[in-house]
Amino acid sequence: MDNHSQSAFVSIPRSLLEQTIDLLRKDMLRQHESHREQHVETLFQLYTLSGFYPLDPPLQEWEISEVQDCSSALGGSADIFQGLFLGRQRIALKRWRQFDPSVRMRRLQREADVWRTTRHPNILSFIGFMADVEPRTLISPWMDGGQLLEYMASHPSVNRFSLAAQIATGVEYLHTSNPPVIHGDLRGPNILVSAAGHACIADFGLSCTTLTACADEFSSAHSRDSPAEKSGGNLSQTYSTTWLLAGHPRWLSCELLAAETKEEALRTLRSDIFSFGRLLLELFTSKIPFSYLAHDMSVTLKVLNKESPQRPTNLDDHIWSLMEHCWHPDPFLRPNARDVARSLCAAVGPPVKAFQWYTNITFNDYDFSTTLPDPLPPNLQEYFLKEMAKLREKMVYHLPEDPTESLESLAQVYSAIKCYPSDILHECEVAKSKSQPSGEGGFGKCWEGLFLGRHKVALKCTHCTALDRERKETEREVRVWKHLRHPNILPFIGSVTLDSEPRIYLVSPWMDSGDALRFVNKNRHIDCVKLLLQIAEGLKYLHSHNPGVVHGDIKATNIFISDQGDARIGDFGLSHDLAQGITGNFSTAWTNAGNPRWQAPELLSGVEDRDDAVSRRTTHSDMFAFGRVVLELFTGAVPFAQNLSSMSIAVLVMTGINPAKPSAADIILEGFDDSIWGMAERCWQTDPSARPTADEMSQHLQALISSRSLDISK
Repeated sequence: MDNHSQSAFVSIPRSLLEQTIDLLRKDMLRQHESHREQHVETLFQLYTLSGFYPLDPPLQEWEISEVQDCSSALGGSADIFQGLFLGRQRIALKRWRQFDPSVRMRRLQREADVWRTTRHPNILSFIGFMADVEPRTLISPWMDGGQLLEYMASHPSVNRFSLAAQIATGVEYLHTSNPPVIHGDLRGPNILVSAAGHACIADFGLSCTTLTACADEFSSAHSRDSPAEKSGGNLSQTYSTTWLLAGHPRWLSCELLAAETKEEALRTLRSDIFSFGRLLLELFTSKIPFSYLAHDMSVTLKVLNKESPQRPTNLDDHIWSLMEHCWHPDPFLRPNARDVARSLCAAVGPPVKAFQWYTNITFNDYDFSTTLPDPLPPNLQEYFLKEMAKLREKMVYHLPEDPTESLESLAQVYSAIKCYPSDILHECEVAKSKSQPSGEGGFGKCWEGLFLGRHKVALKCTHCTALDRERKETEREVRVWKHLRHPNILPFIGSVTLDSEPRIYLVSPWMDSGDALRFVNKNRHIDCVKLLLQIAEGLKYLHSHNPGVVHGDIKATNIFISDQGDARIGDFGLSHDLAQGITGNFSTAWTNAGNPRWQAPELLSGVEDRDDAVSRRTTHSDMFAFGRVVLELFTGAVPFAQNLSSMSIAVLVMTGINPAKPSAADIILEGFDDSIWGMAERCWQTDPSARPTADEMSQHLQALISSRSLDISK
């Protein structure tokens, strides 16, 4: 067939291609031998393109040629010969040694019935069988690499993780087929490798397809019903005692070796996983399991005693852990094929990752729909964080596979404990909800987003176009913010880089009520004194933290209001800890940043005189700004609201002039009186040391709230 004809066949739908093959073969079966040859090439090309060949009727002698006179390889109970299919493809012919024709036919039919239903790159293809000639024969492609150990002996530098991943993928395919397929004899001699290093699972002589396997795999982990009990006890009637007792003790699971009844001897998906664990040992050591024991009886005794093979030296901890997990004495504690395949495939890449094995992680013991203790006991919080860390590590390791299931579990626990095990977030954990920013301030923009697919968050990044400077500013903010935990401090969730953007986004909970200035303007009857107390408590926490933290940019738009109406201090872009003193490495832009409406006079004078020691923000300058916030909350406007020039405001502040006392009647009705005004003026004193501390302001506000409560009660 020329290239033009072949390309024409490629464009034919697969179903039509298979129908064409079927019709052409049936027509050739009726033709005289002399007329078949001209169509064999076309038939072979169609087979090559589709991977399909009709199984009915069985293969004929004219389709198989050049069979060797002696066996090329030996199977457990069959001989393997080499031949040609349609005169072109090298094939393997499997012929049972059993002399009784009825037994031979029954075995061939059982193996063919299972094998013919499979189609997967890591399952050896089933071409067909010859039933009309003796001996009865199963046909499959010839694998030049030979059996697994033979291939590794001739290719010592082969990537063994790649082979393991291919075999595991084949097992996953079998176990997740509908109905699931139990291979029943997973071991090195039944893994064949092509010359190119492509591994395929072969030899389905001990395999079975049963709906019971499906029930066995997906039943509750606490169920101990046997497959026979689930099916009424009739499964074993299909299989002979010889078939049930077949298998090799070096790979056979402990429960099958210990079986006392036919029902107990039935192979399961979990016994396959046990054998796969032994196969992994074979693969990574190039030796059969228990290679140091010469006699199979010694091996059988050890397996019955639930002893494992000795651990080889220089074997990676994670791959050994996987092996031990696979051959766990309790079948219900073994992993499933899907999890095994996922982990091994992740180690192969791309990108290539160091292999890691994770056991199943669940939070089934806890009902997160109920309210957990608040605050959460330290031991319980530590437990949840550790389990979340393991689940998160497993999720990230298995990317790019769909992380939705893991994200849902993490979101559920995060809802309950409001903590997360890492502040360096992966882009799969955070998503922008909108393409345009939801807000913009002096130092950056803010987007609305989703954390763990469920929790609304704010994503903040700086305006800076110089990436190195932006990185340093972001790192400084994170360094301060990440350690802060207080009811009146906006929580820091983490930082993330999204969509290959060079910028880092800082992630925090989204506050639907917005900032404090917006909140008081929408809720004019709100208790501003209560909000001020909460802000003072937040500042008290910052200033008394170890080391103490100077916020550096206290103003109403940097105070956020939670769903419960509580104030939370946010935006730590101009913050620093007191341990840095005046020697901290701060840029001129950072030092000069800030708005004179809230800045203390000494900061403005220090900038004017280029005196870093004076211009450095302090707890005293924070309290000056707090006084301005007092004015903001009661008036609903920024300080010096009528003056739009920053330069003229800076001059006023440096000469000791403060905003005028509000006199509007509505502000007085909202609780603004001489005591509130006096509190603001104390914060604005020219001498920084004369200003009240956050602790003193908190006590004053608490006393004010108490006295007002007494006045109301009278």
